[in-house]
Amino acid sequence: LPFEIDEDMLYHMEKSALVTGTKYFKTPEFVCLRDERVVVVEAKTSVPKPESKENFKEYLMEIREKFANALALLNACWSKRNSEELSNMPEAMQKVTVLGADYRLYLVVATAQEEWLVNVNNAFKSELQILFKTWKIQDTAFKAITKVKAIQLGLVKE
Repeated sequence: LPFEIDEDMLYHMEKSALVTGTKYFKTPEFVCLRDERVVVVEAKTSVPKPESKENFKEYLMEIREKFANALALLNACWSKRNSEELSNMPEAMQKVTVLGADYRLYLVVATAQEEWLVNVNNAFKSELQILFKTWKIQDTAFKAITKVKAIQLGLVKE
């Protein structure tokens, strides 16, 4: 998906030297600042049906791992534990504080219909509980959304 974010508000986490130079360190596509919120975006073409339990569980775990790694890396940077990676972020993002970070986590599913994502959202809210509790994030901060919704939010281009 082509993204619709100003470069001065965009951190290409997936492309950072730390991530590309570390085997098995999976991260979302990007992080950006929107309305003073830290928006973490993972994009997928599709999602397995919840009825295919094994594939769906693997999918949930992969996305959870990516969001967990992103939150850990962001907070390591903002707490100045990883100042080298912090310097790779856009200037506006470097100024975010750990205590002031207000997160939004989006899974953009390009081929999904809105009605398909109800069960996906419920499953993710359960799968992501440990992240919500650890980082004190409301479960409403996560949403699996369609490409149409991502366009409305200004995250992707048509």
